[in-house]
Amino acid sequence: MLSKKNKLNKIYKIFEEQNNRGDVLLNMLNDFDYEEIMEDNINNKGDVFETICIWLIICKCFIGINYTNIRSGKFPYDKDLNNVEKIFNQSLHTSNDGVSDITILDNNIYITFSIKYNEKKISQKKTDISDIDNTFKNNNILYKVGLIVKNKNKISEAKYNHIHKQILDNIKSYNLLFDEKDVKTSFKVFKERKYNKNIDEFLELINREYLFSEKKILIKKLHQEMSFLKFINNYEIGYLTHLLDQIPRSGKSILILLIVNYLFKKGLKKILIMTSVVATINSFIENLYEFVDFKDIKYVEQENFMDISNDFNGIVFCSVQYLKINSESKKEKLKNIGFDCIIIDECHLGSSTIKTKENILKYDDVYTENQEDETLYGVKNQEDEIINVDIEIIRKNIKLCIFASGTSDKTKIFYNIPNNCIYEWKYFDICFMKNLNENNIDFMKKRHGDVFLHCLNNVSLNTNYSKCPKSILLKHSIGDLTTKIDNFNLKNQTKYGYSCFSLFVLN
Repeated sequence: MLSKKNKLNKIYKIFEEQNNRGDVLLNMLNDFDYEEIMEDNINNKGDVFETICIWLIICKCFIGINYTNIRSGKFPYDKDLNNVEKIFNQSLHTSNDGVSDITILDNNIYITFSIKYNEKKISQKKTDISDIDNTFKNNNILYKVGLIVKNKNKISEAKYNHIHKQILDNIKSYNLLFDEKDVKTSFKVFKERKYNKNIDEFLELINREYLFSEKKILIKKLHQEMSFLKFINNYEIGYLTHLLDQIPRSGKSILILLIVNYLFKKGLKKILIMTSVVATINSFIENLYEFVDFKDIKYVEQENFMDISNDFNGIVFCSVQYLKINSESKKEKLKNIGFDCIIIDECHLGSSTIKTKENILKYDDVYTENQEDETLYGVKNQEDEIINVDIEIIRKNIKLCIFASGTSDKTKIFYNIPNNCIYEWKYFDICFMKNLNENNIDFMKKRHGDVFLHCLNNVSLNTNYSKCPKSILLKHSIGDLTTKIDNFNLKNQTKYGYSCFSLFVLN
C-alpha cells in the first residue's frame, strides 16, 4: 500500500509538492493543468516534463505511442514492468537503469525513448539517441528510437553530423519525434478520461488493464466527436430516432460504439446492433478489442441469440437476414430480452422495408383504428392494409432507434427522421477539411453549427483528413459493343431483311 497517498485531493485541489514521480501523477489526477504542473519552482522543468511524458505513455494517453508491455531493468530490458508502483515511488531526479528514459515493447519491437526538455543539453555531436542507437544496434534486437523534446522544429533545423542526422531521420520516418505541443495534446486526452479513483485503485487499474494489454487509446476524428456531441444533446432532450448519415470508411463503427458506451453509462442495459452486411459485425468486434475505451462493453453474437438470458447486459450483434428468418420465435425472444435500443447499421440494404419494420422494429401487433392515413413513422404503404402501428407502443418497447448508413436517403424518408437528428458527414466535408481556410471554416460552421468550431479547436481530436480515401466515380463502359451491333446488323440486314438489334428490342 502507498503511504499518505491513498486519496486524491480533487475536492480541495491541493497541489502536491513534487518530490517523486507519484506526486506529479497525483497533481495530474487532481485536475491541475499542464502549465500548473510545469510551473514548479523547486525542481528542474526537465524532470517534471520527463515524468509527465512517462505517465502519459503508461496510461496510453500519449497520442502516437502504444505498447503491449513496458520494459524495465538494465539493458537489454529483459523484464516486464508488472507494477507501476515502482514508477510511482521513484524520485523525480531518478537516474534510469539504462540509456533510455522509458522503453516499451510494441508487436515484438523495442521502442526506446529519450526525453529532453532543455535544448542546450542536446549536443550537436552526441545525444542520448546516439547512445541508444549504438547500444541496440550492437545487440541484434529489433528496435526503434523515439525522441520527445520541447520544440521538434529546432531539433530538425539543427546541424548534426552525418551519423546523428541519419538516426534523427529514422526517428522522423517512424513518426516518433514529439515535442511539447504533442505532450499538451496528450495531456488533454488524459484529463478527458476523467479518472475518478483513489490512487491505489488507479494504479491497480493500470497494472490490470494497461501494462499487459494490446488495446490502444482511441483518438477520435473531428466528425466522430461532432456527431457524438449532437447525438448526446438530442438524446438528452428526448429524441428517440436518429440517423448517422456518413460516408463509407469514415469510422461509423467506432462512432456507434462511442454512442453505445455513452448509453450504457446513462443506464441502458441491452442494445441490439443489427446489420445487412454480416462482415461489419467483425469490424465492431475488432474495434471492441482494439481500443481501451470500450474495455467494459460485453457482447454476444447472433449464433447465441436464442440462448441469451434475460439478465444479460451488453450488445447483441446479429444480421437483418437472421432476424427475418423464423421471425415469430425471434420476435418473441426480442420481447423477452427487452432491448433498450436498436441500432441498424447499413440500413440502406434491406432495413427500410415493411418486413423489417413489422417483424423487427415492432414487438407487439398493436394497430390503431380510425387512423387510416397514419402509419409507422409517417410512412404509407399501399400493399399492406393494416400497418398502422401506435408509435408510442413502439417507443415504449424500443426506447431508442438509431440508423447508420453511407447512402441513407431512403431511410430518411421511410422513417421520417427529424433533420436535427441526422448527423451527416459527406465527401465534400472531407474536401473542405483537406483545404481549410477562412471561407471553408465559415461554410462548415454554417453547415454543422457551432459544434464544428468547438471540435476544430479541441486539440485532442484528429482533424487531419489528408489521408482519407478519395471519392472515385466508377462509370460502366460497354466498350465497342454498340459498334459491333451496328456492324452485325449491316452484315445481316440483306440476308434477313431487318435489323437483328431492332428485333431484339421489340421482343
